[in-house]
Amino acid sequence: MIHTEHALSVQRPERYSPEVVDALLAAYPFVPYRRWRGFGRDVPKALTRWRLLNDSTDSGTERWLVMDEARPVGLASLVPSSWESAQLGMTMVELRHLITVGTPHERQDIGTVLLQHIQEQLSGQAVCVVHRLDSEDYATIAALEAARFRLVDTSVSFIQGKGILPHLRGMARRTTTVRQYREEDWPAVEAIARQSFFGGRYYHDPHIPRSRSDALFLAWVRQCCQRVFADEVMLGLRADHVGGFLAYQCQRWLEEAAGIRLMGRGVLAVEPEHRGLALELIRGAILRDPTGADFIQFDSHIESVDLLGLYSRFLRMEVAHIQHVFHGWLGEEPCTSTALR
Repeated sequence: MIHTEHALSVQRPERYSPEVVDALLAAYPFVPYRRWRGFGRDVPKALTRWRLLNDSTDSGTERWLVMDEARPVGLASLVPSSWESAQLGMTMVELRHLITVGTPHERQDIGTVLLQHIQEQLSGQAVCVVHRLDSEDYATIAALEAARFRLVDTSVSFIQGKGILPHLRGMARRTTTVRQYREEDWPAVEAIARQSFFGGRYYHDPHIPRSRSDALFLAWVRQCCQRVFADEVMLGLRADHVGGFLAYQCQRWLEEAAGIRLMGRGVLAVEPEHRGLALELIRGAILRDPTGADFIQFDSHIESVDLLGLYSRFLRMEVAHIQHVFHGWLGEEPCTSTALR
């Protein structure tokens, strides 16, 4: 039970007020980038604050707020994942925020209340609710597990500033050419994508067929090459043979929120016989980056030991955050509707 003298109330605001967001974030430590101080001490919470205040109602965002009389103690926001739903042929929604404050037991109970209201909102639908959270947020993990959510992935985000450039320039060079993608390169990129195993949450969820996961990643790579989901796509070649590719974005919301220009968070794949290209691709992309970014970020699944070592040892990147990903399935069977009622 929640340890309070008052009954909790659950509200459905159209937007969160700055006062509510500030009160919750003052007592909530588990925000993205909290492990890395390169942005400045106060920036990680400022970024989460910006997201909470600027998520568009027009995008279909649903919001919940838990109050203990006049004191906010929790909030949650749910956002439709239209592209992902269309690719998989089943309804996927993102639980973008699930923030609670109090003791660990209080936080778990407040999280349970929020999840119950979300389940009521989505009742009658076959839908997958996706939530990413800090790996040390054990109270929320307990609430998710009690609601029968399933752990499907753990990712590590690495980050570094452009102060790394002298180190990259001084690295021993191999006989590798790194250049920008051209449309005539698609058959080679497609072949690499088809033989790659990207891993992650889709493959660890038994509700999602392997064939649909493979098709989603292929469609994602194609959209990256068409500059829909990426600003740049770089190829790694040896003896004029395309052996790998790297697509990445400039995270514009960070620039709007805090003046931070950050590149990365894309997709990397190399042929099995050219694994050494991964380092050359990342190095070449950073040195040639036309976006003018000040920081570089790349993510890796926890089981991708080679990439974890590449980012930390060879590229001297630092951990920004470690996140678990949970899936919670509502309803008996997945459906093909993408509407969030």
